[in-house]
Amino acid sequence: LGLPSWHKEEKASTARTTIQSFLDLVPRVAEAGFTKVRYSPEWTWIEKVRGVYRFDKDRFDYTKAVGESKLAVAPFKVGFGNRIVTGRDTDQKMAAPLTRDGIEGYADYAIGAKKLYDSVMMPNGFLDEFEVWNEPSLNNYWYPEVNFLEYTQMANAASYKIKKEYPDNNIMLGSMTPDKMDENYDIMLRNGALMYGDEISIHPYTYPFDPDQRHIVRTPDYLKKIEEFGGWFDIAVTEIGWPTWESYNTTSLEQQMVYMVKMLVLN
Repeated sequence: LGLPSWHKEEKASTARTTIQSFLDLVPRVAEAGFTKVRYSPEWTWIEKVRGVYRFDKDRFDYTKAVGESKLAVAPFKVGFGNRIVTGRDTDQKMAAPLTRDGIEGYADYAIGAKKLYDSVMMPNGFLDEFEVWNEPSLNNYWYPEVNFLEYTQMANAASYKIKKEYPDNNIMLGSMTPDKMDENYDIMLRNGALMYGDEISIHPYTYPFDPDQRHIVRTPDYLKKIEEFGGWFDIAVTEIGWPTWESYNTTSLEQQMVYMVKMLVLN
């Protein structure tokens, strides 16, 4: 289950935006039967001074609640940019590390964040799977424009360093949306994206359509290009769902419940 990251209270948001509402949510997730959550410790939250990884009080309490609820963090989504380390001439948080030093710093952040989270979550909860970035196929997640060669070079170098530290942990790459999927896969796989990674993660959203109509068609589209390169590695769906916000392409809560069950059966 994708567990929302705690940002801050926002007056324009819904009523359940306090840190206490997040702390109340975590045990309910466990009670509902979920055992793993996807969670993100954004880089700028954790490392405000290079090489120093710390929680603020709210995120400490939130992470502690995850551990006390005996939830595993899998995957641990590590992103996004951090100007303090990357040296990019922008505060845009989707500006990824592109230099050798910046990428080394990104890998150090992934390793340091895991140690920080483990220190709070264990022995009940644990973290054993990394997801390198999120949706680099979209301009709003890779600044200033999508570049899968840049992404692959960063992911390869960071994965190598993470694997040296945690050889038994899984590393997910890609975090793929359908946008220019074949082209991006081709760049990624031709440049050795799975030298040190273990899985490709995908986001085959199909809302507002019934999964019987779209999910069974879209997911095989993700697999075709992978099969051209051997198809020997695992695929993980790390984002999918049917939002219920007020918009033209959303579903009701009742539809969402039915569709999620259907999706799990079809997977």
